[in-house]
Amino acid sequence: MFACENDAAVYRSIAEKAGFGQIFSLLTKEATAANVLQHLQTAAGQLQSGDIFLLTYSGHGGVLTDTNKDETNNFGEMDGFDETWCLYDRQLIDDELFACFGQFKEGVRILIFSDSCHSGSVAKMPFRWILTRA
Repeated sequence: MFACENDAAVYRSIAEKAGFGQIFSLLTKEATAANVLQHLQTAAGQLQSGDIFLLTYSGHGGVLTDTNKDETNNFGEMDGFDETWCLYDRQLIDDELFACFGQFKEGVRILIFSDSCHSGSVAKMPFRWILTRA
């Protein structure tokens, strides 16, 4: 998926221009579930309150049947599906990502850009819109 790798290069450039410190890209064969989870755990251990963690994903998304019955839609109704990112070796489910996000220290802001089909609530975070006037 060359378009996805192009997206990664653009996101990397944006992060560099915005002054983000350590920047890691996991492309194609490097984008395994174990590598993604390890990088998330490392970032969770290093970042402090007030820091921003930028996570981007460009690729296929998916849904799997929810086995632990914890999935609700935006209206609080059970939808019965886990949303996923389709990585090189397997689908990474939203429950795994959410567990990693819970390891970040209080006050670390997590910003996620996910360009992936069928994975609308993969971050398992509440939708919040903050409107400001320019």
